[in-house]
Amino acid sequence: MSTAESLLELARNARAECNTGQRKFSTALPALDALVSELEVYKSVMRKPVNSETLTNLESHLTPCAGALNVLLITRRKYRSEMSAFERAKWKTTDGEKFTDTVNRLQNATNLLRGTLRMTREVQLHRMAETNPKMAKEEARETTAETMKANAKPDTCRNGAGCRVIEWIQLMLVARDVPDKYQQLRLRLEIEQGRLLSWGHSFGLLQEESEEEDASRISIPEQVRYMVQGYIEPLWQKVLHFTAETPSFVPRDKREETPSVHHGGMARRFRLDRMYAKARQGTIKFKDRVNWAYWQMDKLEDLVECMRHVNGSVIALAEVKTQQEIQETVKATLMGLLSLQDTVNGLKELIVAVEEKRLDNRSSQMPLGEPNDLLLGLANLKKMRLQIGHDKNDGSLQSDLKIQPERVWPMNKMKYPSPQRQDATLDGKEGFWVEYKDYSSSDRIVGPTKDEIERHIVRELAALLISKLPSSFRVARCVGYYEEAGSFGLVFEKHAAHADQTIIPLSHCLSLETQMPSLGERIALAQGIVQTVFQLHVVGWLHKGLRPANILLFEDHNGGIAYDKSYISGFEDARPVAQPNLTEEAHSRLLNDDWYRHPDIQTVKPAHREFQYCMRYDLYSLGILLVEIALWKPVLDIQSNVGPGDIKSFILSHNTQCLQRIQFAFGRKYAEIVMNCLNPGEEMDDHTQMDSYIYYFEKLVVKPMKQMSVD
Repeated sequence: MSTAESLLELARNARAECNTGQRKFSTALPALDALVSELEVYKSVMRKPVNSETLTNLESHLTPCAGALNVLLITRRKYRSEMSAFERAKWKTTDGEKFTDTVNRLQNATNLLRGTLRMTREVQLHRMAETNPKMAKEEARETTAETMKANAKPDTCRNGAGCRVIEWIQLMLVARDVPDKYQQLRLRLEIEQGRLLSWGHSFGLLQEESEEEDASRISIPEQVRYMVQGYIEPLWQKVLHFTAETPSFVPRDKREETPSVHHGGMARRFRLDRMYAKARQGTIKFKDRVNWAYWQMDKLEDLVECMRHVNGSVIALAEVKTQQEIQETVKATLMGLLSLQDTVNGLKELIVAVEEKRLDNRSSQMPLGEPNDLLLGLANLKKMRLQIGHDKNDGSLQSDLKIQPERVWPMNKMKYPSPQRQDATLDGKEGFWVEYKDYSSSDRIVGPTKDEIERHIVRELAALLISKLPSSFRVARCVGYYEEAGSFGLVFEKHAAHADQTIIPLSHCLSLETQMPSLGERIALAQGIVQTVFQLHVVGWLHKGLRPANILLFEDHNGGIAYDKSYISGFEDARPVAQPNLTEEAHSRLLNDDWYRHPDIQTVKPAHREFQYCMRYDLYSLGILLVEIALWKPVLDIQSNVGPGDIKSFILSHNTQCLQRIQFAFGRKYAEIVMNCLNPGEEMDDHTQMDSYIYYFEKLVVKPMKQMSVD
């Protein structure tokens, strides 16, 4: 049985299991019906000759469909009729949301498969027309009927033009091998698609009429619907006008002749697919593809600008609360896009797009502030890091970051000393400390060299932290680095309010048997740590040393500890996500540090060197920190007979009641955050795309933590 046939059988089984009459599962039926339909088309396409490149392209679209379908079935089967009311409620809050997200993933994967299948079918028809025009005509008639049938459901959408605009954008987004300038426009298109989708789902205008009403969606007065239609319909007409002027593609071996079939009715029916096909070189080579991209650039820019204004106008029709919800959804999308950008030009375009969104906000009632400022700050931070990487041989840049050793004077007067941290003066002024990153001799066999550590880690880290940081990015400002005695020293500056105060590591506070902070103070501490780890990941850095000794605190005005002004430090093992070749074995040899390392990489295990450090391991360390903050005791004191390798199972086990204690202290939402950190689902595993990981980190950890407060 082929992959497509196995997937088809699996999809039919999934449909049968979801067709129970229960609303929570019936939402998956349209997506499953669409997948079954496209897999039937797939079988039809494969009955005709397909070259190896096209076959590889088609099979690559089956993989995400299969992945989403398997997750959907696993999640569905966790719900059983004999479950108690408590178990059903728990399924709804955890697996229920995952089920909905998986349905969306399945829909997106099916849409991509549909676009590629249509393009492949059209190429087959063109080739057939050259040898057997009559048969090609009959095939074209059948293809048209299938296309109309496949499009029947989307056309019942409550805003048909809006759905068609989104479908058109998707065809453009899956294009590849196009000029850099188009990639910038592609980014703007993706942002506008995200805004349009967020608006449509909030208004309930992108749902099919047959679907049940979702109580979370607002009801819209009829006059507002007419106003929305007044904005969307002209946009759709502009899209049609743009695509109508797109020239037909021609196979490279037929450049001198243009078969008449390219200008017939079939060409008009598949105009969107042709635009998609012409923009890529995966299945067939096209004439003047690059010239087309540049020739259409001005018109495409005008269309994107029109789309931006339309989005701003329709979003402005919503109430302030709905606008804020849309803003939060778009922010999560932009965070994911930011994590994917690995070029300076791409980040510049993203910064421009965020600035444009700020202008759109000014025309509505939606408040400006932290979300956009945070995005801009993080985008600028990442842009600077990439510039440092590109300009690594720039001597002036290096001199700005590197400090002469004689300017720094370590003082050995820390009340709570650390082997990797010392108080220091810089040019005779107090209010600084140094964190050390050791390096081995340059003749070692494995691991990065001293030069690689300086160029790709120390210098980039110093450049990142020397910048103006967002207020929620709780990392002290770095003023530069120096080299001395087999190590690099990163020099950090204390905040002006704490210049003469002693650094207090969280590990010291947790070891005290008295003076437990208030619930509000501990929530503020947890929120600051979560936000900072998230933002480090967004800008492309792994910390690799999250533990209480690296969470720094200072005194407040009343002589107490300012738990809401924590700082993350301890970057001796940190590295950029994009530099896996710079992975080093953890510097710390303290056995207690294994309590904060994922079981895969604990140093007591002989196989720990086989695993490449990834973001999920930082997430695990974050989860252990959150447990300590909730129970206010070091993790090794939670249970005396449990070791580092078993602490995860102990915390998550229903028999130990550890989670129940956390829930009693901080509530169900906090306990779920801990679970998502210690045991993330496959949407955040090692094989997850960066933007998907960031999206789920924000959704499952950052957002619920931010919503926590003490009333």
